[in-house]
Amino acid sequence: MEQVDGVAGVLSARRRGRNSPHRSPSELIVGEAEVVEELNGRGYRVSADSFFQSNPAQAARMAGLVQEWAQVEKGDVVYDLYSGVGTFLLPLAAAARQALGVEAQSSAVADAKANLRRWKLGNVQLYERNVARLLPRLVQRGRKADVIVLDPPRTGCDPVVCISVARLEPRRIVLVSCDPATLARDLKALAEHGYRARRIQPIDMFPQTWHVESVALCERAEPL
Repeated sequence: MEQVDGVAGVLSARRRGRNSPHRSPSELIVGEAEVVEELNGRGYRVSADSFFQSNPAQAARMAGLVQEWAQVEKGDVVYDLYSGVGTFLLPLAAAARQALGVEAQSSAVADAKANLRRWKLGNVQLYERNVARLLPRLVQRGRKADVIVLDPPRTGCDPVVCISVARLEPRRIVLVSCDPATLARDLKALAEHGYRARRIQPIDMFPQTWHVESVALCERAEPL
């Protein structure tokens, strides 16, 4: 930490099995276990075990694009599915009547709660749950949404998520993807349930690599 400028802390974790992608929660050795990242002039607490984009300039551009395309209005109910530390959720909630975030990773939910306090927002419900398991239950309860943001992992959305999102009857869906193949699959699934892609914007989050991030806007298709 003395030799490398900007290192906030050092942590360690153990891999769960030789070939497993999973690992134990990080243990702090020295320094801080979290940092504050800034996007578009607002701060987000991010712990070592939580996901956050590693290219802050392009992440800020992506967050701005999501907010622009979502077009949240004052009386709206907004859902952010796979909401992480609140990167998209918080600025959308600031413009909405009510917001709901769903995230399975406990460290990200803890960060999101801290960020809610940082942003002084009182209109957000956070669920530490699997999206594919929770969303059908919300549909069964008769819940509706005006705007839905989806930011799934590289594997994309479970089929039940696309079905449930359509049944929530939002006027707009903003889908953030880190894999063009799963993006195409999920857009096809949404189209089969009445939502068509209107705009797609690639973002070069990792220059000189094959990784491509994309933001897509879907709206209800006009009846034939």
